Amino acid sequence: MNKSPTVTAGIITSSAAGDITYINQAACELIGCLAENVMGDKLTDVFKLMSDDESLAYISRDKGAAEKPFPEGSMLQIASGEEVSICGSLAVQVARKNAFNGYVVSFFEDINQANAAEQMHWYALHDPLTRLPNRLLLANRFKQALILAKRHQTSLAVCMMDLDEFKPINDTYGHAAGDLLLVEAASRIRQHLRQEDTVARFGGDEFVLLIGNADSKEELLQAIQRLQLAIGKPYSIEGEDVSLSCSIGLALYPEDDADADTLLRHADQAMFLAKQAGRNRVHLFDVKQDQELSSSQKIISHVEKALINKEFELYYQPKVNMRTGQVVGMEALIRWQHPKDGLVAPIEFLPFIEQHDVIIDIGHWVLESALKQLTQWQKEGRNWSVSINIAARHFHVPNFALLIAQALKRFPNIRPEQLEIEILESAALGDVQHVQTVIEECKALGVRFALDDFGTGYSSLSYLKRIPVEVLKIDRSFIRDILNDKEDLALVQAIASLAITFDREVVAEGVETAEQGALLMRLGCDVAQGYHIAKPMPAEKIGPWLAGFKCDPVWEKWSKLEWDLRAFPLLVAQYDIRDWTDSVVMKIEAGTLLVEDAKLSDESKCRFGHWYKADGQEIFKDSALFKAIDPVHSLLHQQGDLAIQFYSSGQRDKATKKCVELYRIKDKMLAMLDDLQREFFVT
Repeated sequence: MNKSPTVTAGIITSSAAGDITYINQAACELIGCLAENVMGDKLTDVFKLMSDDESLAYISRDKGAAEKPFPEGSMLQIASGEEVSICGSLAVQVARKNAFNGYVVSFFEDINQANAAEQMHWYALHDPLTRLPNRLLLANRFKQALILAKRHQTSLAVCMMDLDEFKPINDTYGHAAGDLLLVEAASRIRQHLRQEDTVARFGGDEFVLLIGNADSKEELLQAIQRLQLAIGKPYSIEGEDVSLSCSIGLALYPEDDADADTLLRHADQAMFLAKQAGRNRVHLFDVKQDQELSSSQKIISHVEKALINKEFELYYQPKVNMRTGQVVGMEALIRWQHPKDGLVAPIEFLPFIEQHDVIIDIGHWVLESALKQLTQWQKEGRNWSVSINIAARHFHVPNFALLIAQALKRFPNIRPEQLEIEILESAALGDVQHVQTVIEECKALGVRFALDDFGTGYSSLSYLKRIPVEVLKIDRSFIRDILNDKEDLALVQAIASLAITFDREVVAEGVETAEQGALLMRLGCDVAQGYHIAKPMPAEKIGPWLAGFKCDPVWEKWSKLEWDLRAFPLLVAQYDIRDWTDSVVMKIEAGTLLVEDAKLSDESKCRFGHWYKADGQEIFKDSALFKAIDPVHSLLHQQGDLAIQFYSSGQRDKATKKCVELYRIKDKMLAMLDDLQREFFVT
């Protein structure tokens, strides 16, 4: 098929060895590649000229030629596998003393009068950037696909795909880089579809897929998941690896027995739900569920009436400095006291109103109520701050800062810095320039800002630098498994260090155990909130709670320890020891350890052993406690090996008894590592 013309000539240069040293945007667009992906590749691997002269090989025989045009009728094989007619030439680069220094390829698409009409027809039906069918061609193919599905009584899957957080990438790297990313994404989609399927660019970063004969839901979802993985692989932009995900909505005919427009609308609704559920998801449109979702309008109506009838109230969850035991603030959380259903949690109504203007009315009410309560606490001598959550829709209203200023004027006894506004990281990154402007306007009033659920969105150092918040709130999903997941441990440590580097405060959400809090303190995060401290409660219960609150004794043990990056390997070592011991013991006790997995360990090759003999010796070489850990570490491996040997030889009772000893040694070693940290890193 003929392709759209390229006005600007494509330019590629190579070294004398034939490696690409430069490629311009026009060349990338015509070939269908990203410059970062082909730099250093062989010229003949990227610029595949199909001619009687054996691609570009004939030029290498005449390195003295100043310039040689491509033979008439030359065809270029582009990334999609199609061939495009081109004109152009290849010249040699000559360095000093006339030494051969490589090639310069200059080319453009060959369009003559004979195929001009065909080109115009192609333009009318295709997106010129990605070369995919446009809406017009999609409508035609959609109609034909439905006719075939009805005639042969087969299924047709309609997928609406949207690239998650594409706009921040576009804003950061520019529209040219964004266009190349779209071209690459389109290429990946094509590669994962059958020839008889259709993919069209619907507009912006949205694509529509038509997949016929989709009779097996399981196979269809597996195919879509493979497509998601392909889209999620890193893209190289300006020498950096950039990752994004995609959200997909799926409508399936004939389960959803509707016309093409309705199927497309249903796929779009399903995609919206996929994004609401956290992005990077596939959501299948459910006709029955859709009928139930129509009740969301009823929920919106009930919320509006509840606001008028004063059925909402604020609960407050304390934020505590675990090192000092001081209550530093409260987070205001909305609750619905329903006259019939009782206390209704926010998750049961907020998701349904986030895209409706009633969320703005709710935000105004929360602001007013929190300031009123803050005034009361100030009269009682409580000088802590109160943070409120502001929805993205509310934050983007015109003159948001003016609304905050007017609210503060109604409560003149409140210091503006006692008000902290929390915005979701995902919402903040939607329009960075607007968010930056609004935050700076509010900060001029003295109001503080926190970035909520930090670490769950498309975050980067450049965004953190541009968004002038005072506080980073670590999402509870990272805190939940921090004791058992090394990746969560590393991520929390990175966020805490990032906060220190950028002079931001850091708060951990969802602390449910004393051990989680102690580990956070050792990572440099002292302020936390969560059920281990207190559940959200009405304002009148804050006083009695405060009267009985005491800092956890476990935290007091670590209160004098100051975070030091040199202690991080000790934390990782504790994970390794706990994980290795538990994985062996639990499988032995359950009788599920496979013989091929019952391998003996090597204390000199485990990660802790490596660290102990190298960096550990440098840091703690004079510590008697450090030296005492070595024999315990050796004993741990010895007893573990004995347990495995007993298990492998069928002596299960002896293996189980040995596991009891193994647990005892593990607990002793973990305690010694705790003591070592307290010995060396206390203030």
